[in-house]
Amino acid sequence: MALILILAAATLCVAVLLWSRLWPFAEAPVLQNLREASDSQVQVRAFHRTYFPFPGCILEGVVFYHGSGVGKPLITIEKLTIRGTYLGLLSKHAGRITAESMRVFVPAFGTGEAFHTTPSKITIDEIVANGASVEFASRNADKQPLRFDVHEASLRDVGWKGPLTYHLKVRNPEPPGEVTTSGKFGVWNKSDPGQTPISGEYKFEQADLGVYQGIAGQLSSTGKFGGTLGHIDISGTTNTPDFEVKSGKHPVKLITERLRRRHQR
Repeated sequence: MALILILAAATLCVAVLLWSRLWPFAEAPVLQNLREASDSQVQVRAFHRTYFPFPGCILEGVVFYHGSGVGKPLITIEKLTIRGTYLGLLSKHAGRITAESMRVFVPAFGTGEAFHTTPSKITIDEIVANGASVEFASRNADKQPLRFDVHEASLRDVGWKGPLTYHLKVRNPEPPGEVTTSGKFGVWNKSDPGQTPISGEYKFEQADLGVYQGIAGQLSSTGKFGGTLGHIDISGTTNTPDFEVKSGKHPVKLITERLRRRHQR
């Protein structure tokens, strides 16, 4: 009986040790996945594992530094919750990732270092980042970054096996207004990012044209877009019921239809 107890205890210890080392939500593999997926150095203030009611982990004070790590961080997240399922442990699935108080800073185009990400074997069912913000720096150092406040952000089926599905509600800075968009994105083309597919629908509401000199009115627009990041075709309509040239002071209803190609490369 004593021998059986000793063997049982030894087996249990080995099982616990292997479980601890192979646990996919341990700090080392989680940070490694974040580094490879973002091509960044990753710092974290605190890390906690969770086992019940779901397997996963919680990271606090997460900071991503891309490239040399000098200057503003690429991403900061106050709290990152990774929630899996016990069935998903076998299929390399993470059920949900929630990013709270996420801030993204994008250097001026052409000034940042190139990304060399490593495809992850993990598929994420959903990523949620409500209340985030994204800032785009200007080449003019005296000009404030262009900031987009993200009210709602949901990405589904995030991985390298097929396109992800996105839904966003964003405050557009210029002209100020509310944008809702949803569609498909990817898979990311590593060799030529400009060839990455994108498609979707959008709604632009309460856009205040008064920020532009000489005109006024509240514009709304709906439409569709598709193509690649390098060449996006956009079709839609705009409706401005009170369009006005300020010098004339005679508001008129203005409706337009458009089909245009935007070159972003």
